[in-house]
Amino acid sequence: MSFFTVDSWKGVLIHIAIITGIAVGLLLLFFYVYLPNVTNHGDYIEVPKLEGLSVEQVEQLMDEKGLRYEINDSTYKPDVKPNIVLSQHPLPGAQVKNNRRIYISITATFPPDIAMPDLIDRPMRDAENQIRFHGLTLGNVDTVPYPGNVVRKQYFKGKEIAKGTLLPKGSTIDLIIGSGGGGSEVELPSVVGKTKVEAESILNSFGLATNVIYDPSITNIEAGLVAKTQPAYEIGKKVRSGDIIDIIIAGEE
Repeated sequence: MSFFTVDSWKGVLIHIAIITGIAVGLLLLFFYVYLPNVTNHGDYIEVPKLEGLSVEQVEQLMDEKGLRYEINDSTYKPDVKPNIVLSQHPLPGAQVKNNRRIYISITATFPPDIAMPDLIDRPMRDAENQIRFHGLTLGNVDTVPYPGNVVRKQYFKGKEIAKGTLLPKGSTIDLIIGSGGGGSEVELPSVVGKTKVEAESILNSFGLATNVIYDPSITNIEAGLVAKTQPAYEIGKKVRSGDIIDIIIAGEE
């Protein structure tokens, strides 16, 4: 008796159909019952608006919503308190899964450091643009007699500041600029033996600008004192208001 009879083929087909049905049923159960339950398919959380909230408020809200957050950037804003949310991703109203990470940008606690630009001998308008470009603030502007309307000195908190010095962003810079005038004759005062500050004060009071030069080779006078000027002092010597007087100081800066 042959095994593959007509009845046997029918039985095989029936078995194949049963096995196929079971497999399809299992696949349907996996994709439409088991998998959705495991992944919370169709269960979404609406992302709340975080902008303007503090980090502490965000943390509490994320816990309540079943979400997480991560700070991915910070920006210093002098008019906004530190640790306040500036932006977020995903945006408010987006539908996300439970435990999704929300990325936020917040205000920084401290301003970044800015390298002081070199403003000396720059025209006033150019100096103003440089100050704004570098994130600094223009403070008081005083004038001294000088032929050109250019920056002669730059100050931060009352102290002369050199280019490249690191300052907090937003720092106020005061300037001394040339008046662009001058021309009348004044008698050159003697400042030999004076300190730098004293010499500058005396010369400025006569309407004269100054240029400080340090000379470590000078040893016949105490370091830090003016050894000579250029032009050199002579009794009754006349110079013009606004002229630049070099003051040579013994020693190093």
